[in-house]
Amino acid sequence: MAIPTAADGACFKTLVCFANSRKQGGACVAGKELYKGKPGDWMRPVSFRETQALSPEERCCRDGKEPELLDIITVKCLRRKPARHQGENWLIDPGCRWEVKGRLAWRNPGRWLDSPGELWAVGGSSHHGKNNKLSAGDLTGSSLALIYVDKICLYVGHKAPERDDYSRVVRCGFIYNNIEYIFDVTDPFIEARAFYKEIGHYPINNCILCISISNCYMGYYYKLVSGILYEGRFL
Repeated sequence: MAIPTAADGACFKTLVCFANSRKQGGACVAGKELYKGKPGDWMRPVSFRETQALSPEERCCRDGKEPELLDIITVKCLRRKPARHQGENWLIDPGCRWEVKGRLAWRNPGRWLDSPGELWAVGGSSHHGKNNKLSAGDLTGSSLALIYVDKICLYVGHKAPERDDYSRVVRCGFIYNNIEYIFDVTDPFIEARAFYKEIGHYPINNCILCISISNCYMGYYYKLVSGILYEGRFL
């Protein structure tokens, strides 16, 4: 597949990172643009691959590290590349390293929050989830949301009943606008710590969640917790 060149309308985008999550052979980075010191639109840098996942090299910054949550990063993009279910996508220049410009203080994310009435359509649930899926084709436009919840519960358990103890998954349960949700977690920071814990439930208070919509899988889009921000994470 040919990679677009700068002649296609390259530009630099500066965003606050709210997710650097695992995704089908790579990672998904997402954040909101920083425009004249104020929150802007959602943006998801993507690659030219079919899955649009980013490789370690593509998401590597000039300091040799990957962007962390709340980092302010500048990314060179070639053009917009919206998908039906992910209207925020921008195709990156894979030959240009990202640059960390600073960091948003933990006390400041409040003004970056979204306030949807509900997290897309409710009513579709997988075996272990709650209001966590919707039929492919039932979603257009925005696929990201940043919300505050006063308490979450991390569920550390088996991926499926037939799997052994080495195949685990972390799920996040919470109440938002009086609706219960249970989504899979794809935040590697949270997963790495949760996988060392015993199977069980682990609460965290006062969280900001980055919620995203997955690519289509077996006819459904799945809602994911791609980033979990809480004070203890940034101490």
